[in-house]
Amino acid sequence: MVAFYSSPAQPAVPAGAFVANTTADIDTWINAREALNDDGSIFIDFITREIMWDNYQPAGTGAEVHFGPNGGIDFDNTNPKGGSAVYRLKDSNKVRTYGGEMDGLSTGANGAIWGIVVGQSFLGDPRSGACEDIFFSHVNIHDVRQSTVKFSADGTRNCTFRDSIASDAGKDTANPDFGEGVYLGEGNDLDVTVEDVLVKGNDVFNCTSDIIDIKIGCRRITVEDNQVHGQRSRFGGLFTIGADFHNPGYTGDHLIQRNRVWDSAPGPGAFTQDIDGMEVGTQCTINNNVIWDLANNARGIRLVRQFLDQGKTVVARFNTIDAVFAFGLNDEAPNGGGNNEPGVLIGQGNLYTQTE
Repeated sequence: MVAFYSSPAQPAVPAGAFVANTTADIDTWINAREALNDDGSIFIDFITREIMWDNYQPAGTGAEVHFGPNGGIDFDNTNPKGGSAVYRLKDSNKVRTYGGEMDGLSTGANGAIWGIVVGQSFLGDPRSGACEDIFFSHVNIHDVRQSTVKFSADGTRNCTFRDSIASDAGKDTANPDFGEGVYLGEGNDLDVTVEDVLVKGNDVFNCTSDIIDIKIGCRRITVEDNQVHGQRSRFGGLFTIGADFHNPGYTGDHLIQRNRVWDSAPGPGAFTQDIDGMEVGTQCTINNNVIWDLANNARGIRLVRQFLDQGKTVVARFNTIDAVFAFGLNDEAPNGGGNNEPGVLIGQGNLYTQTE
């Protein structure tokens, strides 16, 4: 049996990289950058303690930041009135971030809304703030009011979130539907495109909404070698993968492979008692995933054909699914009509068992 993916150790700090062990170290670095007339690109909001990269556009190789040799720094949201994010990048390119623990609720219920935000959020204009070539590794982001990680601005591309922990999203009990683990895109807005993002080797768990949520407008998202577990939601699946909404000009072309997906249960006020393993509504390839321990009559992989049409294809190969429902794969008929050319499901080599 092939062993599951094991995250590599945090890389050594190269010569010239910035290392922070305290927030005072970050202050020192910012002051040094200002002396080099590079001010305005990074700052700390000293009220909320949010770290913001704003319009960082390097001419050279970019910035590499190590928060402690082994992730020792702890970013706490210290504003008793809360804040928007713990760590945010906006209109920036070529920033590589290693290490650090980011605690969004260190002051209780009024902590950060989000953990890491790449691009704008719905509090601003989702069509602004695009970032490119952003990299995260070995971070631990947890306990936020809504989503732990967001790649959300139109035009954001070529980004990576890997070998990290993202957990305990949705601590805002007034808005539990927004507690995603890793969120890509922005709502059901086809005009917000997020492209070529790699989500790899992470442990993402304890969320009150979709743990991995790939929205309409995203293209070529790769999600591989992750552990995805512990969803307590009103609807959806541990994975939610796009929705074409009958748009012939859009297709996701995502790759979902070698993930371990388990432990779903309905949250308070659930619309349905069936929280599926993967809910699929756009063209994608789903290979070699293991899916089990799903609530009630959930499906391992649910193809939502009322979202997927125009002759598009979902390929599911060599997945192992242990689901309460008799079939892990459910090629669902459209609801309400209007889908005259339904999408196609191609399955090969999938293994199903039925939980009693």
